Amino acid sequence: MVKIKKISGNNKTQFRHVMAILIFTLVTFSVFLFVIFNQLYSSSKESIVQIHTNEVRNTASEFDFYFNAAINAITFCGNNMEVQHGNNATKADLERSMTIMSDTFMSYIQDNIAGVYGYVYGDYIDGHGWIPDASYDPKSRSWYTEARKRPGELVCVPPYIDAESGQICLTLSQTLSDDPESVVAFDIALNSLQTSIIKTMDDENVVSAKIIDRSQKVIVVSDKMDEELKGYQKNNILTDVDKYDYGNHIVRYKGKTYMIFIEPLSIGWDYVCIYDSSGLFNSMRYIYLASGAAIVIFIAMVLFMFYHFLKGQKSINNLLTRSETDALTGIRNRGSGQGLISEYLSDNITGALLMFDVDKFKSINDTYGHDIGDKVIIAVAKMLSGAARKNDVVMRLGGDEFVCFLYGVSRECDVLAFSNRLFSMIENISVEEVPELKVSVSVGVAIYDGKEKIDFSELYRRADEKIYISKKSVGNHISF
Repeated sequence: MVKIKKISGNNKTQFRHVMAILIFTLVTFSVFLFVIFNQLYSSSKESIVQIHTNEVRNTASEFDFYFNAAINAITFCGNNMEVQHGNNATKADLERSMTIMSDTFMSYIQDNIAGVYGYVYGDYIDGHGWIPDASYDPKSRSWYTEARKRPGELVCVPPYIDAESGQICLTLSQTLSDDPESVVAFDIALNSLQTSIIKTMDDENVVSAKIIDRSQKVIVVSDKMDEELKGYQKNNILTDVDKYDYGNHIVRYKGKTYMIFIEPLSIGWDYVCIYDSSGLFNSMRYIYLASGAAIVIFIAMVLFMFYHFLKGQKSINNLLTRSETDALTGIRNRGSGQGLISEYLSDNITGALLMFDVDKFKSINDTYGHDIGDKVIIAVAKMLSGAARKNDVVMRLGGDEFVCFLYGVSRECDVLAFSNRLFSMIENISVEEVPELKVSVSVGVAIYDGKEKIDFSELYRRADEKIYISKKSVGNHISF
């Protein structure tokens, strides 16, 4: 038989001390984990709010594209009518001008359905060629009557279903400053806005997405078309929307918590997106609690493995970056840049190849030394990178020669706009040691239209031929 030895008083005291230390350690560790996870929860919550804030702002920016385009159309057309009227233009002249403007606006405002039209200087003129019947009275139309009520202001007629197209539309109109009885108008369909809102509603946590005016009436919602106009009414959750600033707010409504995002639109309306807060945040709490125990054990192993992995990966990335980068300027070297441009050409991507030479660079080296010459090369590379876009390719061929491929650019006017911006930047280059030194470049351009089968060497040869023409002129010069 095995006898169990009783614990003495001293042993009991030691046991209590050990247990106390163990409990204290467990409690301290638990508090530490609670604080860490609480901070993670708060940080993640802020991140989620910021992500949705950015999504709402991006959607509002997309809406503003259409509204601003329509506002610009109204403003431009009104000014044009006033100028022509001041020059004693006939009705035929005004019709011809409005037709041209309508064609222009409809070419880039996809949702425009009627072009520009209006009642100007005693006649109805339609820029899209529509000829009304004899019973049509433009002065009785809401776009005319509403504009007359507020002369000089941009007026928005509430959404309606267009009888001809069946689309939900809104109309912007405005009186002319030189004749308050003359009004120009512009119609846009709300299909794109409707599509964006429906896409937003694909998120299961979104309760509602709407465009409302400041009286809380709904302009565009995510419901069906026939419900949209019927829903031009107060929005239940936002009964006191005027008291909320733009941004995000947490609101209690009928026992539930919602997060409301409100962003202003240029037309004077607001874009409102309402999320179910429980769906956004509650799942995070369970995930963190369930993951806590595993993270404590797993994190040490992961950190150890990742440390060695990242250390090796960093070395590989550094080697790869050095192999593709020009050592002096930090931009692409010839091999890297030529390879990427060749890929664009093989994919028939249009673009303009610009070849740059620094004017009188040998003289700069001979007069001021190679250190100054290197600073000039670095400065030109910096300006070229700053002027280029994300998909453009900027590389140094060697010496004072650079190449820039403007991705998707096929028009000389766009190349000129880029080069003029670059020339202005280069003219402002200042070398501290030689303040009197002025830097300029010569540019040769070859444009690829995406149709011809061509390789980098041939495109480079064409640009190289043009650069010799530019070198015959003094200062920044470009040749096509």
